[in-house]
Order: sequence, then C-alpha cells, then structure tokens
Amino acid sequence: MSIRIWAQSASDLSLHTRFAATIAEHGRRVCQPDTQIDVHGLLPGTYPPGMGSTEICCEYPATHHMLSTQIMENAIRAEREGYDAMVVTSFMDHGCELAKSVVDIPVVGLGSTAVRVASSAGRALGLISHDADQRKVVRNMLRHSGLDTHVRMLAALRPGLTTEEIDAGINGSPVLLERFEAQV
Repeated sequence: MSIRIWAQSASDLSLHTRFAATIAEHGRRVCQPDTQIDVHGLLPGTYPPGMGSTEICCEYPATHHMLSTQIMENAIRAEREGYDAMVVTSFMDHGCELAKSVVDIPVVGLGSTAVRVASSAGRALGLISHDADQRKVVRNMLRHSGLDTHVRMLAALRPGLTTEEIDAGINGSPVLLERFEAQV
C-alpha cells in the first residue's frame, strides 16, 4: 500500500529550488519505494526580497501568523487531496499546531520530531541554531511542545548564517560545516 506525504516547506521554493530537490531526494532514500513525497512551499512572493523565514518570523509576529496560516491551509488541501500525512520541513515547526487543529491526518514538524528521536537515544541534547533569532523561535517551540526539558543547550551561531550561506550549503558548499566548526 503506497503512502502519500505532503512535505511542506516554510520557504518560497521558487527561490530555493535546490532545497525542494534535496527534500525530495532525502525522502526517496529513507522511505519505502512506493511512498510518494510531494514537496510544497509557501506562495511565491511571501517574503520580501532579501528576507527569509527566520528574519520574518522572528522580527514580525504578524508575518509568522501569515506563514502559519498558509501551512494550515495547505494541510486542509493535503487532507482534501487524499494525502496520508504532512511533514513540515522547518526546524521551527512553523504552523504545525494550527495545521494539527484542523485536519485528521498526522502533521509532524521537523524540529519537535528531531528532538523526540534524539531524546530516545540520549539524556542531554544540545542544539545549534543558525542565528539568535531562530534560537528564540526554537526555544518557544520547545516550550510549547513540552520538549524544553530534553534540551540542555540551545546555542546560536555568531554571526548568524545568511540566507545565501544556507543556500550555498544546500547546494554542496562546505560553508555551513566550516561555520559550525569555527565556533566549536
């Protein structure tokens, strides 16, 4: 029996095509061969030029609500179109709670799921966010989901990663690893 998964990014994938391809490739590697994974992003133009989800969500609560609303609406669409589950591919779990409140299919977020899985293997977890703003959002997500007691350290890269550096890392550049190693 095949499973259909709606993979929901908090990015405008028209601007980050390699990110969408990376999600799809990873899904094909880890899922059963008959699993269908369709990657979706936010509406083109959601972000002002030069700003990504972290800047928008951390600095402007109204915009975070807008992103969450788009994700919730996509969960409704996914359920209506017969998908078996939705995976929100943002480590900050954008829109997960809203989406869970309106659909019967499972909705899981990358951040909370990663912490739950890691917690099953160890007692003391540490997380590194790509900047101080993301750290704030992740801390709130951990508190809200009851996972804050599992994380002993939540650090942020200083200076934070730029959207360009993140995209370069997704495209194979060693910049992300170099930035993490420089701060260890």
